[in-house]
Amino acid sequence: MANSRFRKYAEMAVTALCVVFMVCYFSRNTHFFAKLPDIDLKVVFFLCILNIFIHLVTAYKFLYLLRRLGLKGASDFAWTKIFTIARFLNYHITQAAHLYRAVALKRQYNLSYTNSIAVLALLSWIESIVNCLIAFILIFAVFPGFRIKDINVSLILGSVLLTIAFLPFVGERILRITHFRNRSFAWLHAKFTDMTRSFAAAVRDRATLLVIFSYSLLIFMLNVTAIDFSFQAIGIHLTVSQTVLFTVLIMLGSIINITPSNIGVVEMLSGYLSQQLGFTLGDGILACGIFRIVGYILVALATVFFYKDLSLARREIAEYS
Repeated sequence: MANSRFRKYAEMAVTALCVVFMVCYFSRNTHFFAKLPDIDLKVVFFLCILNIFIHLVTAYKFLYLLRRLGLKGASDFAWTKIFTIARFLNYHITQAAHLYRAVALKRQYNLSYTNSIAVLALLSWIESIVNCLIAFILIFAVFPGFRIKDINVSLILGSVLLTIAFLPFVGERILRITHFRNRSFAWLHAKFTDMTRSFAAAVRDRATLLVIFSYSLLIFMLNVTAIDFSFQAIGIHLTVSQTVLFTVLIMLGSIINITPSNIGVVEMLSGYLSQQLGFTLGDGILACGIFRIVGYILVALATVFFYKDLSLARREIAEYS
C-alpha cells in the first residue's frame, strides 16, 4: 500500500513538473499561440486517418501473436474492443493498458497471465529493435556524419540496438542457471522462466517473427508519416532523418510509462530533441502535442461505444492495482 501511494505521488509530481514547465514556457513565449489558428485542417484530417490505421494495425499485430501463443475464441471485433479500452485507460492510469489486457484475456478467454506478459515483452522488444534499426540504417548509410552537439547519433543508436537485441537471451541464460530455495522466490522464478520460454519460442519461430517484424515496420512508417504531418500542421518541414529521430523518440517513449501514457514526459523529450536539431523547444512540444491529442480524441470517441465495458474495466483495474 505504501509503495502504491509513493508511486502515485511520484507520478503526480513528475506530471505536475512537466505541465508547470510547459505552462511557464508558453506563457513567456506567447507567439506560439499565433500558430494555432493557422494549423492546416487538411493535414489534421490526414493525421486522423493515419492514427486510425496505426491503432488498427497495432491491435491486429497484438492479436496475431496472441493467437500464436494460444488465444482461442476471440473475434477481431472483441479484441479491438479490449485493445481500444486498454489504450483509453492507459491515458489516465499508468500501465493500465497492460494490466487490463491481461485481466480481460484471462477472464474472457482463460489466457494465462504468463502468455499475456510474454506477448507484451516480445512486441516491445521487436518494436524497439525495428525503431532503432531503421534509424541506425538510415542515419549510418545516408547521413553518416549526423551529430547532435558533438554526439555521434549512429554510435548511440548502434549501442542501444545491440543492448536491446541481446538482452532477452542473456536474461534467459541467467534464469536457467539460477535457483531459489525460498518458496516465494521459486514461484516468481518459475513464472519468469515460463514467460521467457514463451518469448524464446516465438523468437525462434521465424514465420511468426517475420510477420511481427512486417507489422512493426508498417506501424513505424505510418508513425513517421503521422509525425511529419504533425510538424507540417505548424508550418515546419522536417528532413527524413529528423522525422525518423522524432518517431523513434516518441515510439520508444510509449513503451515504458512513467506517468499515464507518459503525459508531459514525451512532450518534454520531443521539445528537447527539437531544440538540439535547431528548432525551438516549443515547436517540438506543440507538434508532439498535436500528434498525441489527435490520438487521444479518436480513442476516446471509439471508447464511447464501449461505455458498459469501460465501467467494468475500471472496476477490474481498481481491484488489481
